[in-house]
Amino acid sequence: LGSNGTLSVHVVSDGNGAAQDITDWGVIMTSFILAGLKTESEETVGGGERVFTARKAALTTASSAQTRLNIGGNKIKVTLNLDD
Repeated sequence: LGSNGTLSVHVVSDGNGAAQDITDWGVIMTSFILAGLKTESEETVGGGERVFTARKAALTTASSAQTRLNIGGNKIKVTLNLDD
């Protein structure tokens, strides 16, 4: 899934709607979040179908900043890079 790409999950009922009443749909949304996706929508369409949509966040460019830490009198140079 590319940067700023969209993922849709279509859940189709067996037609009688029984599964819709007992299913915990939060599992799908939680899976999106754990995968690093941003949930966008949840909708019900005709025929008992549900559509869950999520988007992958666009890549951001962050620069590293150099800093000096003074730990116990010894000077140590540390470079922090959030892209790793």
